[in-house]
Amino acid sequence: MGAKFLCCLPVRLGTLVISVFQFLGSSIVSAILWYALWYYRNSDELSLRLKISTGIFAVIYTVATIMAIVGFLGTLLKKFSYIRRFSSMLSYLLGLQIIYTIIYLIIFFLEGRKNLVQNCINGSTDQRVIDSCQKLNDLSKGWVVGVVIAISLVPILIQAYGCYVVSAYAKKLAKKEMSRNMAMTQDGFKYEAARTHDDSRPLTHPDVHYPYSDTSNSFGHSGSQRV
Repeated sequence: MGAKFLCCLPVRLGTLVISVFQFLGSSIVSAILWYALWYYRNSDELSLRLKISTGIFAVIYTVATIMAIVGFLGTLLKKFSYIRRFSSMLSYLLGLQIIYTIIYLIIFFLEGRKNLVQNCINGSTDQRVIDSCQKLNDLSKGWVVGVVIAISLVPILIQAYGCYVVSAYAKKLAKKEMSRNMAMTQDGFKYEAARTHDDSRPLTHPDVHYPYSDTSNSFGHSGSQRV
């Protein structure tokens, strides 16, 4: 029994649904990231490394949006080449997403928490404001870490499941294409038995005549003697 989408649905339907959600999710995320880069382009609230990592994420999700369109068209047209590219790109994006998520979390927790306190204080010299911001930072350590990690891991898990479903559909199309090619090969090259030789004449009387087969040149024939 082959792989199924959500345990009971065909993988083609799953690939179609995944391509649609991949397009919607990736386009929204990429739009937000590009807008954030444009909005903070001249601001010091985001460090250079955080801006670079955000830009890399924006490029990744932009490519994912384009490949989602390719996967959608490939599913409708049942094109193995389209689905193969879509599956390969999903796998590459999953690996890149895992790597850059780890890098992004490291940068966020190293620099984001520092900026959180500074933005909260906002240049105030009141000790009560400073103490409140420090307490906010201390209180936010637990749930902020959990929320940020959960937000980062959930898309990775969804992406991994999408890779599994699309890969299963690609394998299914590959088997169909292989069966189709084998059928075309068998229809194009049929075996035919060799035709039998219909010549009933014995091999001792061939059609070809050569000088030494004439009667005058046969063994035991006495020709005229030259004087």
